[in-house]
Amino acid sequence: MNRTFRVRILGCDYDLRPGESDELHSRWGFMSIQKREIVYATHMDESTIKDTVFHELIHVADLATSTESNELTEQQVMRIGAVLFGILRDHDSLVEWLLKKK
Repeated sequence: MNRTFRVRILGCDYDLRPGESDELHSRWGFMSIQKREIVYATHMDESTIKDTVFHELIHVADLATSTESNELTEQQVMRIGAVLFGILRDHDSLVEWLLKKK
């Protein structure tokens, strides 16, 4: 997967894009509130890339709605991301119902 998207989170647009190895520093992905971007590594299989992007989206949502003193830990983000993404991935009909416009 080597796709670029624009994602709106709480009224702010974030660029979601593949990253270069020199900016990733061996990470699977990262996000920057200041640059409004989410960057992911492309050397992984598509399922892992999607998990990574979802993980980074949770970081953005957390940082956009919290103060430094109550940010989620990396472990908390990993757990929340794994559970929520698993629910969404495994239940197409639930996702369709949740996103249905009326």
